[in-house]
Amino acid sequence: MEDKKNRPFIKAHNGQALALGVIEVIFYVVLGWVFRHPVFCLGLLLWFAMIYWGIQAYQGKYVTIRWLRDFVKNQGW
Repeated sequence: MEDKKNRPFIKAHNGQALALGVIEVIFYVVLGWVFRHPVFCLGLLLWFAMIYWGIQAYQGKYVTIRWLRDFVKNQGW
């Protein structure tokens, strides 16, 4: 949807959401084989944080995850 790509609010959240989703998958696949139970607990906490951030964004608030925002901007997303 071309008209939505240039909207600042959507652009700010889409890059972070994509990067966080990729990080979560890598987190589960790579570390999950090694540590099993602790990774599941940490992953569950990350999942709850992602739901919280999603609710905040849905309510119209800018959600900024500082380290992730810097990474996304440096990549040009």
